[in-house]
Amino acid sequence: MVDPNDAWPDLPCYLLLDTVREPGIKRWLYETEANPKHFSLYLMTKYKSMIDQSPELIQTELYSDLWYSFMERGVRQHWGLVLFSEAPFEAVKQHCQWWLNVITPSGSKGLFRLYDPTLSWRLFATSTPEQLAYLFGPINQVHCYANQWHAFHNPAPIVGDYSSSLRLAANQWQAISDSKYQGFLNRLQKHISHYFPHLLAGKDQQQQQTWLEKLVNTANTRQFTTAQDIFFFTNVVGYLGADAMNPALHPEIHQLITHSSQLTPSQRIRKAAIKAQQVAGRS
Repeated sequence: MVDPNDAWPDLPCYLLLDTVREPGIKRWLYETEANPKHFSLYLMTKYKSMIDQSPELIQTELYSDLWYSFMERGVRQHWGLVLFSEAPFEAVKQHCQWWLNVITPSGSKGLFRLYDPTLSWRLFATSTPEQLAYLFGPINQVHCYANQWHAFHNPAPIVGDYSSSLRLAANQWQAISDSKYQGFLNRLQKHISHYFPHLLAGKDQQQQQTWLEKLVNTANTRQFTTAQDIFFFTNVVGYLGADAMNPALHPEIHQLITHSSQLTPSQRIRKAAIKAQQVAGRS
């Protein structure tokens, strides 16, 4: 259980949870509390047809059965955010619905997953006090768990202006980009730990991070830039190790990785990964 008891403010508490990450949240909610106060944020929006994937705003009390169940089951699985606000439920709901849409750098409107703690903590940590006040509106505090608790305070809680969609500054978009990149590295690390654990053996967390970044950069320099490309490149390294691109040992694989052809880079690295698996199977 993750619960730093001395960190929580004496304010009304809300959970903003991601039903895409954990589809069983509504079932869990009603199994844990007989008559919960909650709202599906996609209701009465253009996303209402996707109601089964709607983030869920839930009012709770500190140290209630629901609270302890969330701490036990949801925190480390990144179910969502913990919010504290003196504002009434309707005001918090309206603000969380405002979070659903963001104006992208290209000027279009996009669906925004601000309730993902692995993304939001980086965004909030990068934001200035003025940017946090704009983001948080009537919400006093937001707590995110991403390997540890991150607490963010609103310097001036006030009901927001919802006549226009949420806009972010360049520093905030950079934080989102960094979050997505780290999320990709985490998925790549899990893939390697499962299929090729020898590649990470003997490396501490920072050394693994550095090694993964070098692996991705090496793939990118070979024009293997999509997520799938990088996973295939990783498979080649996992099957053949340091000899993967040795032209004397694996001339065909070396050719596929290092030379352009009528095949696209994605086609070449996929073919190289298949051949590397075949070679490893024969050894």
